[in-house]
Amino acid sequence: MSYLAPPSRLPALLFLAATSFAPAARAQFPFQPLTTIDDAHAHLEWRGTTSDGTWTFRPLDAPAGDASRDVVVAASEVVVWGHPADPIPAPVVVLIGGDRTPVDDFTADAESLSVTTRLSGKRTFPLSRVRGIVFRAPSSSLRRDLRFEAVSDPADGERDRLTLVGGDELQGTLATLDARQVVIETALGPAAKSTLDAESLVFNPALAEEVERPTEYLVVGLRDGTLLTCGRVTGNDQTAALEPLVAAGETVAWTVPRASVVFLQRFGGRVRY
Repeated sequence: MSYLAPPSRLPALLFLAATSFAPAARAQFPFQPLTTIDDAHAHLEWRGTTSDGTWTFRPLDAPAGDASRDVVVAASEVVVWGHPADPIPAPVVVLIGGDRTPVDDFTADAESLSVTTRLSGKRTFPLSRVRGIVFRAPSSSLRRDLRFEAVSDPADGERDRLTLVGGDELQGTLATLDARQVVIETALGPAAKSTLDAESLVFNPALAEEVERPTEYLVVGLRDGTLLTCGRVTGNDQTAALEPLVAAGETVAWTVPRASVVFLQRFGGRVRY
């Protein structure tokens, strides 16, 4: 079978991918379904990539080490597996196109944003590829996804924008940023705000970099709520290696525990939305 939908920008696709499942059926739900071009399977775990590039899935009720019931399919045949996870309670960095990752620590300079992620350690993103940061995500899944969408696809402008708890907004030029404080140079002078009082920060949309994507790519979701647009993902029994298209910084590949991968969705090729 094939999937067909009118063309749309990636932020909308990621938004739909993250909200296509009821909250009770997200990554915390133990039954992980797999849909391929020609079939559907339930109760599977992604186990990684074989030597010829195909993906291996194993029934969740299979005994440890028992590969006799493995489902092995070409990566190009996969439509979607698993469910996106809700982000952990932490600041979430939002990148161009809707990619996002929760972070435990962060600091910015004029060129880049350096962060510490829970699953992949320290990463550095070019500032031109960062849309902003959601400091406080609403508990409602719908309101949370709408806040991520507002940061990933902001209104046009030429200033950095800091939204505070209660709805007040500061506009200007970001002076300093770390996990404790944001300082914005406004028309009235510098304004320093604790990140505890901030809801979101949107970087100057005029400075955002356009990232060209290939005709085929996939979205990978991790257990902490990370969503990454990737050109390739490989894995073995212990680790998975992700090759992000947008989140590429000093190191292209992200290495994470294989079991932390909870969602895979393909775009392009034989898959049409």
